Amino acid sequence: MKKYVLFERGTLVYRILKRMYILFKMIKSAISYNRMESDYMRCDNVDICDSFEINSFKYHCFFGYYDKTPFDDSDSKVLYISVPIKKQSISPALIIIRDINTNSDEVIDKTYAWNWQQGAMLQWTNKRKSEFIYNVFDERAGCYGAKVFNMITSEVKEYNKPIYSMAKKSNRFLSLNFYRLNKFAKGYGYDKIPKEKFMSDDDDGIWDVNMETSEVNLVLTLGKVIKYKFRDAFVNSNHYINHADYCYDDRKIIFIHRWFGDNTHFDSRLLIFDMFSGEIETLLDYGHVSHFCWKSDKDLLIYATNKSLNKGYFNINIENGKMSEIIHDMPSEDGHPSYSPDKKYILTDTYPDAARQQNLLLYELQKHKLFVFKSFYSPIKYFDENRCDLHPRWSNDGRWVAVDTTYSGKRSMCFYKISL
Repeated sequence: MKKYVLFERGTLVYRILKRMYILFKMIKSAISYNRMESDYMRCDNVDICDSFEINSFKYHCFFGYYDKTPFDDSDSKVLYISVPIKKQSISPALIIIRDINTNSDEVIDKTYAWNWQQGAMLQWTNKRKSEFIYNVFDERAGCYGAKVFNMITSEVKEYNKPIYSMAKKSNRFLSLNFYRLNKFAKGYGYDKIPKEKFMSDDDDGIWDVNMETSEVNLVLTLGKVIKYKFRDAFVNSNHYINHADYCYDDRKIIFIHRWFGDNTHFDSRLLIFDMFSGEIETLLDYGHVSHFCWKSDKDLLIYATNKSLNKGYFNINIENGKMSEIIHDMPSEDGHPSYSPDKKYILTDTYPDAARQQNLLLYELQKHKLFVFKSFYSPIKYFDENRCDLHPRWSNDGRWVAVDTTYSGKRSMCFYKISL
């Protein structure tokens, strides 16, 4: 990797190329993920018992983020969205449910509130046997919102805030400003411009939405987050909140605060907010915080930078902030992790390497062993906000794994039944 040091952030070559936007993007996509396949020579293969794919000749088919499952409670139906191959900002995404047993699709709705990384935030509500929720854009009101569709009654309920994540136990969800995300975190926001597009830091932040009463509360403002342990670097920086999630008691919210000033580099910290006491606490603040998943009610697995400025996968306790050493048997690079339902395995992925290969990885906790599950080719045109991460997800019974992939030249969903 040392031969690419000239292209690292802050170097003269980096700053020059950054001004030549198209050339910069091409070079970045070609060399930024330069891991060699030999890094995984020690890995074995996992047996795949069965598989199927959701694809289309004229449409991209995909789900979205790794921390939500497309599978219903019975693992007999899956959610996905479909968009034209030649996507434009005016292109709607179709909300579709596939019956796996009959291989039949039902188009439920269309939405303009979607992106390549997280889709339309499709997810099952806490009434999962019959209801799912997704984001929409209300043309008349000029704002983003969410819809809940009941598969049994076909009843639709609408909310005037878009969903980011469901509560763990109660019938509530968190909402973020997707316009701000579109402006500062391309690929995570939406293209449609709302009427209320300019919000002050004290009017923006994290909202809690009661799905029973439709009551909306701005529980934490971005202004309060910025003022928390304020530092000089916050001045003249752009700030946003991302990856907000309820903790298991539905009382606390965990989220990432990110900021950048020069448009070439961002810093981030992992914070936790108590909605009852109004207090914010720091979990990680060493410059870089990335993808995480729940190990238990109190413990997270996260890819981040530690106090020694080393990057890797760590376990962290959200109550006492205790952080483990780097899990050296896990990949040294960032990915999208999740635990199997029985907590015996960790599923994660890699970004494209120098040969544009993405690896789907399975880590066996008891044996501390890493397996290469599957590898996928990703065409070079899929990079930056247009990229297609594998975003692997488990079925509820732990027998199936679903990924989004571009191995065929367009987005499709691949499903693999595995023998462990």
